[in-house]
Amino acid sequence: MEQEKIMTIHCASCGAPAQYDIVKQNYHCPNCGEDTGTEIPLKKLREFRSLTKTLLKQELPDSQTIACECPNCGARVIVKEHEVTETCIFCQSKILRSNVQMREGFPEMVIPFRLNRKQAEKQLDEWVEKHSDKKESQILKENRKKLKGIYLPYELIRGPIRFNVARDNSDRRYTCGGFLEHVAVNVTERCNNLLLNGMEPFLWEDLEPFQFGYIAGHAAEVPTADGEELRRRVFEEVAEEYRPTVERTMQTTGLSLSPSADALLRMPAFLPVYFLDCGDVQAAVNGQTGKVSVLAAKETRTYPWVMEPLLGTLAVMFFIFFVFRNYGGVPMDPKELFELVGMAGLVAALLLFTIFSKGREARVRRKVYKSISEEKKKNPEETMKPVFFEQIEGQEIPVQLGFYSGGRIARIALILLLINLSPGMLAWLFTAVSCIGTGDWTLLWQLDYSYNVVWLCLSLPVSVAGFAVFGRIEIYDSPVIFRILENGGRKRLRVKKENKKTLHMRWRTVRNTMGNWALPFLIVLPLYAMTVYMIMNPYP
Repeated sequence: MEQEKIMTIHCASCGAPAQYDIVKQNYHCPNCGEDTGTEIPLKKLREFRSLTKTLLKQELPDSQTIACECPNCGARVIVKEHEVTETCIFCQSKILRSNVQMREGFPEMVIPFRLNRKQAEKQLDEWVEKHSDKKESQILKENRKKLKGIYLPYELIRGPIRFNVARDNSDRRYTCGGFLEHVAVNVTERCNNLLLNGMEPFLWEDLEPFQFGYIAGHAAEVPTADGEELRRRVFEEVAEEYRPTVERTMQTTGLSLSPSADALLRMPAFLPVYFLDCGDVQAAVNGQTGKVSVLAAKETRTYPWVMEPLLGTLAVMFFIFFVFRNYGGVPMDPKELFELVGMAGLVAALLLFTIFSKGREARVRRKVYKSISEEKKKNPEETMKPVFFEQIEGQEIPVQLGFYSGGRIARIALILLLINLSPGMLAWLFTAVSCIGTGDWTLLWQLDYSYNVVWLCLSLPVSVAGFAVFGRIEIYDSPVIFRILENGGRKRLRVKKENKKTLHMRWRTVRNTMGNWALPFLIVLPLYAMTVYMIMNPYP
């Protein structure tokens, strides 16, 4: 049997490979049509791991293997006894020797090295030659002889996973489920995760049950954490692996993910890596595929949340441009028009960027340069696309959520338009009623809508800020919900109970934002009434 099939799920009825049905949340057999519960693969994996641990413990007394512990960086490396060195492979500090202890999380599988050290150096040299214009290449060229091979501890992940998803500044919680397909999570603290992710993927068909003979000629680091700490690290990394997919689905980057994975298959393994640490610059070569990853010397800052306030600012500028370009029926001077548009954009930007940046910081990361590899990761959307679940009448059902739909954007734009132009509309309505009573319809032509600018001075910034605060609540806390049907179709759901809950959260946010109601109304109502009066009774 091929070793990568250890974590393959087989049908409990006919034994054929089963596929996970994310909607039903179990494994479905395409061969016989039967379903297999998630508890059966977990039981078989536990049986296999128990047997593997027993064989490893029997082999350990005769393996002549020594553990080397670094008091400086905490690395715990095992090597063959005759290969013990005096310094740590990571930080070059003096090491301490001890006996090997197989604690929880000790790797039970291994992907052996395919590349020897000379071949790994060649891969690194090719990267340096292709990126000769980068300063990192010169540093690596001078230190290439320090490249060392080591087995690093990973958790191999496969199976269903669920997340509780929360959006920034919101009480609304979502539940989503997905399926992780052949994910390798590094559990060492010595190497940067971005660096190691850059040299992936590994090919699971080379998996073998671990034997101590594999570490001859190579060191192997074992996890220093075990139990809950190891579980926390694995889930933290899995959440980051899954985050881009959930962000694409929810159309925002301001999310926090809390994973739960009772049905997730986890297998600790040693994976082959050639590692080079030059201080500010680090490099890793995949010991199986030869893919090179280089960590840049400088950190970079990104602000993924800026897109929403930027689009909002542009929308305000376009609105001002089209409203005032023929202000009062007379084309406005281009210079004055662009000054007005620029001023409105500045005010909108100050409001929106202040609101959207609240509680958010820049993402600080170091760029990773990757080599060209024939092996490519699968598209995350193909294997990890999440399905959301909602409690409807006491039953959890699979749903699709909609946020920024075309109809919703049009409705919000219409509301903002009505708020800003309502004095003119109200003045026209009052005048029309008066015309019906007097029969003098010429009064409608005497209205001067240019006085609406008095109201716009207040309404425009307030409506922009209101949309940023309350419009996003409407969008994210009141999603459009579609039930996923068994035939693959979907049906719109309208949940009254959820709407009441959303209204309560929205009202609380309004109260907390507005604070004292008296002062805003003392300003807003007189200004609104004055604008309506001026439109109806323009100065001659």
